[in-house]
Amino acid sequence: MGVLNEYEAGISAAAKVVKFADIIDAWAHLKLRLNREFPVYLEHSVKRLRKGSPDHDLGVGNRLADWLQACRDEWTCIRPIPLAKSN
Repeated sequence: MGVLNEYEAGISAAAKVVKFADIIDAWAHLKLRLNREFPVYLEHSVKRLRKGSPDHDLGVGNRLADWLQACRDEWTCIRPIPLAKSN
């Protein structure tokens, strides 16, 4: 299976880590730049991360899904502080 196919299938631990990074990037952009959140996107993402876990990824998908939910629940504690603009 090629790397792209592995990513698209989303079954391996490596594919799930990359997918998680994509999810966090998109979600943080929505929260920080647009002040919005799409709960359906996060729910779908959690399901995608959990798919085939732990049978195919040694439980990595379940751990990432739990982490994604914790990030959402604890956003006010973990959100980045914008850097001051330099002149």
